[in-house]
Amino acid sequence: TTKATIETKKLIDAVDRTSLLSNKTTPVKFDLNIASQTMHVSTSNADVGAASDTVGAEITGEDIEIAFNFSFVLDGLRAAESSTIDLELENSQRPGIFKTSGDEQYTYLVMPVRIPQ
Repeated sequence: TTKATIETKKLIDAVDRTSLLSNKTTPVKFDLNIASQTMHVSTSNADVGAASDTVGAEITGEDIEIAFNFSFVLDGLRAAESSTIDLELENSQRPGIFKTSGDEQYTYLVMPVRIPQ
C-alpha cells in the first residue's frame, strides 16, 4: 500500500487548476514519487492542451500512477474538514481512499479511471 499525506487546500488547488483543461472523459493523473516526496497532478486533452501541477507530500510505500475523474476527487476533498488528508492506494486498478485523522474521521473512496496509453 502507498500512503501520501497532503495539505488538503494545496491538493484542492492543484486538482482545480489542472482540471481547467480536462473534460468529463479526460482523467486527472496522480503520479506519486517516493524519491522526491511529491505528487504530480496532470491532465492532457488533445483539443486544448496539457496542464500539470506538483504538490509536496509525505509518501510511504511505492511509486504509483493513478487517474481519477477530477470532479469526484474535488467533491470528496471539499467535504473533508481537515487541514491534511491521506490518500491510500494499492495499485492503479484499485480504488483510492482519502482519509482524515483526528477526532472527526472522514473516509472517501474514489474509483480509478484507466489511464490512456
